[in-house]
Amino acid sequence: MTIREKVRAIRSSDKLTKDRCRDAWRRLADVGFSFDADYKFGWLKAAASFNSATLWQVFALGQILEREQPITVRGAFYRAVSAGIYPDTADDHYRACKTRILDMRRFGLVPYNYISDSTRRRLKPSSGVGLQTSPKLSHKPIAKTSGSGNRGI
Repeated sequence: MTIREKVRAIRSSDKLTKDRCRDAWRRLADVGFSFDADYKFGWLKAAASFNSATLWQVFALGQILEREQPITVRGAFYRAVSAGIYPDTADDHYRACKTRILDMRRFGLVPYNYISDSTRRRLKPSSGVGLQTSPKLSHKPIAKTSGSGNRGI
C-alpha cells in the first residue's frame, strides 16, 4: 500500500492528522520499512495518541507485533532494530520501545495477547552465596593434608 493510498484511506477532515500520518510513513520509507499489503492498523487512533516524534515507531511496531505475534517485547525490539527503527540495542532504545508497546496495548492498538510476557523464573532454589549462607552440609568436609593421604576433620 503506497503512502497516497494510505492517506486516501483515512477518512478524516483533520488535515493535521493526515499530515502527521504522511510524515510517519515517509520516515518509515526512508529507513526502508514497508508494510504488508493487507496490514490494517488504527492509524487515526495512533495519530491521536502519540506525538509526531514517535508515531513512525508506533506504526512500525504495530506491523512487527501483528506479523510476529505472540512475541516478547525484547524480540519485537530486536526486529525493530534490524528494520532500522532504532539505531542500536542500547538500553535507552529498549526502554523507549517497551514504553511504546505498553502504550499501544493500553490504547487498544494491539491486543494484549500479541505480547508474550514470560517471566524469567528460576527453577533452581537459591544455593546461597558462600559457606556462611549455604545450607547445612549433610557430611563432614574432607581436608587434604600434605601427608600420604586424606584425613577427615
